[in-house]
Amino acid sequence: MIDPAQLAALAAVHRRGSFELAAADLHITPSAVSQRIKALEERAGTLLIRRGQPCTATPPGLRLIRHHDEIALLETTLAQDLPGLAAGPATLRIAVNADSLATWVIPALAATEGLLFDLVIDDQDVSQDWLRRG
Repeated sequence: MIDPAQLAALAAVHRRGSFELAAADLHITPSAVSQRIKALEERAGTLLIRRGQPCTATPPGLRLIRHHDEIALLETTLAQDLPGLAAGPATLRIAVNADSLATWVIPALAATEGLLFDLVIDDQDVSQDWLRRG
């Protein structure tokens, strides 16, 4: 089993673009984030994050981030069936273009319960690429 704290660190670094911002989100030190990423990269046997400004995930890193997100959604579904296990709402990342956001996306998201949404707003061609990459 992959360490959930390591997966959370990987996802946070990719989404926030830096180890410092990821550390702030996770309420840990940047050094702890770095150690978690390093341990996960050693276990996976490959580079998972390209260090830079901003930091971005490699294809294997993106696959592990998708795994992290899928686990979070499964746990949210389980918590709906067994409320005693609820740890809080899961976050679902969505790529959307500005036109869709201005028209139909907000009402559709408002109709759902138990999820937080991390919206990535970009040009239509770019958001399609986000969706292809997972």
